[in-house]
Amino acid sequence: MAITTSKPPVGGNTALTAAVEHLMGPTDSGAPVAGANPREAAQPVPLFSVRLENAADDQFMYHAQPTGWRYLIFGNGPLAIADVREKVRGAPPVFSQLIRGALAERMAQAVELAAHEYQDASESYEARVLEVPALPVVAFWLHGVRDVFYPLLLGPDVAKLKVQEDTSFVAKVTALAKVRLERQQIDRLQPR
Repeated sequence: MAITTSKPPVGGNTALTAAVEHLMGPTDSGAPVAGANPREAAQPVPLFSVRLENAADDQFMYHAQPTGWRYLIFGNGPLAIADVREKVRGAPPVFSQLIRGALAERMAQAVELAAHEYQDASESYEARVLEVPALPVVAFWLHGVRDVFYPLLLGPDVAKLKVQEDTSFVAKVTALAKVRLERQQIDRLQPR
C-alpha cells in the first residue's frame, strides 16, 4: 500500500495560482534567479478542522470536518503553504491564506519523513492536515487503520518542537483543549 491523497478540488490550482502570483510575485524574489527551480505546488492535501469542544475528547479525529485543501509551494525549497476552500459546497474553491516561514518548512519536513517511514507500509494511509483553530495546533496526519500524527504546531513555542511522529499527540491535544475549556468556563463565571 502507500500514502494517498484525495482527489484535488476542481479549480483549486486556478484559485491558487492567481493568488500566489499576486502575493508572492512572478518569482519569490521578484526576479528570476539563475539556476532556480520554477515555483510549483505539490499535490494538495485535504485540510480538516476540529472544534475546541471536540478536541477535549480523545476520539476528536472522528469529529474532524473537511474545510479545504493545503498546498505546499516549492521553489528552491519550501517557500510557503497556501489554502483554498469551498465557501459553498459545489462552488469553485477560493484562495484562503498564504503562510510562509517555519510552518511551511515544518510541513515539508513532515511530508518527507512520512514518505520515508510509511510509503512502503502494508497499510494504506491518506495524507491530511489537521488543525484545531482554537488552539495553536496543526499536524500532518496520516489517516488509516492507525492514525499517525506529525505535529507542526503544538502549543505556543514552535521552535522547541521537533518534526517527528508523535504517538502522544492525541493526549497532548486533549490536555490543551481541556485547559482552554476550563479557562473559558472560569472567564464566564468572573463578574464583569
